[in-house]
Amino acid sequence: MGFKVREIVDKKEEEEISREVLYDLPEWFGIPKSTEAYIADSQDMPFLASFADGECAGFVVLNATSKDCADIYAIGIKKKIHRMGVGTMLHEAYEDMARERG
Repeated sequence: MGFKVREIVDKKEEEEISREVLYDLPEWFGIPKSTEAYIADSQDMPFLASFADGECAGFVVLNATSKDCADIYAIGIKKKIHRMGVGTMLHEAYEDMARERG
């Protein structure tokens, strides 16, 4: 399975992706109110998603806390995709994006 990462800028698409992935992970995102807050807040931050064969595998959201610092606001990989390198791929893409944006 070949995964590709791309930036998502459409807020509706960000919402759909984050909702699909986070609700696939109830062990980590099991409180609906908190999960919905992650989904809503993620729409105003840089958003990267990974896809394989047209299907979303996971996403990461960049949180720029200052000009010199950024962290991961939210990350999720669908359960059936765990241990296939998607998290590493998204993390590397996140670091590249953070560097590009200063």
